[in-house]
Amino acid sequence: MAEKPKSRPQGAKPGQAKSSPAKAGGKPKPKSQKPVALFTAPGCKWCTTAKKYLKDKGIRFRTFDISTNNQAAKDCLKHGCRGVPVVLIGNRWICGFDQKTIDKELGLS
Repeated sequence: MAEKPKSRPQGAKPGQAKSSPAKAGGKPKPKSQKPVALFTAPGCKWCTTAKKYLKDKGIRFRTFDISTNNQAAKDCLKHGCRGVPVVLIGNRWICGFDQKTIDKELGLS
């Protein structure tokens, strides 16, 4: 007697491979990212560098322009930052583009 063909997963089309769950030992699930804010000003070369760096690393972040956002400017000054860029990771304020410190705070190093 011929063997009955196996049924396909619900919603799958003929010839479509069914997806299999990730195998044990696969990529570890990434830790959730700390919130990141980038304080910038127009025409700032280092702000552009910081923005590109975070994007290239796949880091989600919010940008605040201190030239138009007085509260953002006050927050930077309150935390001792006198220039831009300022990177806020969680509750850690990083004055200037300090790649080593940014990587450390994000767990990239």
